Amino acid sequence: MIHEKLLIEKARNGNKTCRYNIDGQWKYLYSKYSPERINHLYEINQDTDIVVVLGLGLGYELAEIKKVTSKPIIIIEKDIFFFHELKNDTDLLNGVKVYCEDEYKQISLNKLNVQLVIHDHLIQCDVSFYNNVIKYFQGKKKMRVPVVCSFQHPTIVDDCLQAFQKLGYQTVKLPWTHKDNILKNIAKISPAYLFSVNYSEIVAEISETLKIPYISWTVDTPAYSLYYQRNLNYQYSSWFVYDESVVEDLKKKGMRNIHYMPVAANVERFQKIAISEIDRENYTSDVAFLGHSGASNEYAAIIEPRISKELKKCINELINTQCNDQSFVLKQLVNDEFMNKLEVESNLTIDRGEHPLLPRNEKLAFLLGRYHSYLERITLMSFLAGNFDLKIYGDEHWMNQKDVNLSSAYSGNAEHFIEMSKVFKCAKINLNITRSFVESGLPMRVFDVLGSEGFLVTNGKLDINRMFIDGKDLVVYRDLKDLKEIIRYYLEHEDLRNQIKHQGLETVKKKHTYEIRISKIMEIVRSSINRLN
Repeated sequence: MIHEKLLIEKARNGNKTCRYNIDGQWKYLYSKYSPERINHLYEINQDTDIVVVLGLGLGYELAEIKKVTSKPIIIIEKDIFFFHELKNDTDLLNGVKVYCEDEYKQISLNKLNVQLVIHDHLIQCDVSFYNNVIKYFQGKKKMRVPVVCSFQHPTIVDDCLQAFQKLGYQTVKLPWTHKDNILKNIAKISPAYLFSVNYSEIVAEISETLKIPYISWTVDTPAYSLYYQRNLNYQYSSWFVYDESVVEDLKKKGMRNIHYMPVAANVERFQKIAISEIDRENYTSDVAFLGHSGASNEYAAIIEPRISKELKKCINELINTQCNDQSFVLKQLVNDEFMNKLEVESNLTIDRGEHPLLPRNEKLAFLLGRYHSYLERITLMSFLAGNFDLKIYGDEHWMNQKDVNLSSAYSGNAEHFIEMSKVFKCAKINLNITRSFVESGLPMRVFDVLGSEGFLVTNGKLDINRMFIDGKDLVVYRDLKDLKEIIRYYLEHEDLRNQIKHQGLETVKKKHTYEIRISKIMEIVRSSINRLN
């Protein structure tokens, strides 16, 4: 028997199996050898009044469920052809009500205690349909706590989820896996919201399919995925970005529902991290910097080895210009003539590709900006290593520098959740160097240092002046000479260091926690949903 989506076949053991057309591909829903073997352990709760099963399929699942319960069973099946295939099996369907397509909306369960049984292999036939079914039955439960479904991230996702929980949301964290598996997992949960740290187009597409609002909070630059043309058409996505200059740029290019949202600190977590005498011995230094060297960059690895001395000289001049300007001037300095020459010599095409919202000159400016940041960090750290007791934490490229003082200052990679905060607490002075291509925003390091009650010296950005007071919450340096004088001064004035780092902590606690940020994000998202509806 065949129709446009379902193909019934005979398995090797003689029982029925089937293939189903899912997004243009024929997939087996059961084994080709022993389809009746169901890899599902059924446990029906004692207080269940009625069992609602999503998917009839070939009935193997129903047969197993009937072995473990005598409670009433309802089957909801999207494809009526499965029912036609089994309608003459009176023993299997005895005492079972089958609802096909949208007939489930007629079901009245009143105050009955319902247990949903969900089969991954069957709901994949129409994930959107079964997600709506799950929403329907969840909506029957009074005062359901809204669920936020999130995804793994190496640093801050747990801080975000903790904030969601404090605000009254239930949270679920899923691993990154194949798109089809993510789709099925989300459909089974049927959350009120999807959330990820940094934007994922895969989640955005699933959001559109299931009509579930998707919230992304981008905390890294450059974030190329923000520049997809199709982002302009997504209705259920809300983008939050830590750099306001990126937000304003994308708004001008037609991107809707994108908002500025700076990062934050989990002060509560930091305050639980105690410092022992051994910690003080291991982590105390005059100056500490925790961050990547930036040595792994596209220019140094791919472009520089291929181009002429003349073009290298031109690029070095551009880099020197950037070194003398606090704004990201490389975007204005890179022109078509320069880009064309670089493409010819390097045999590297700098096109907009899948990111048409990102002009070619800006894409190349990001590449050169990463190289500039590498040179800036190496230069600055070499200077400090020769003048102060410096400890550097980050990638191993710090250790491979020609400057002996710099390589000897390398102290390994500090683990994010505990060791990082110990570094910030024990160092007399913590340094932040926000990269040149981050035009107005602040990296997590700023909030992590202050949230750990560490003393922070940082270069200037718009958000520094917007969120903090120089000389009260932290200290801002202008150039290398200024930095040297600041470090010497505050090393000699411990009382001022303590006063400033305490005030910095208080400012973060009052204005820059994850709970404050997530609360604002949800306020904006709810407003967007109301407009959409």
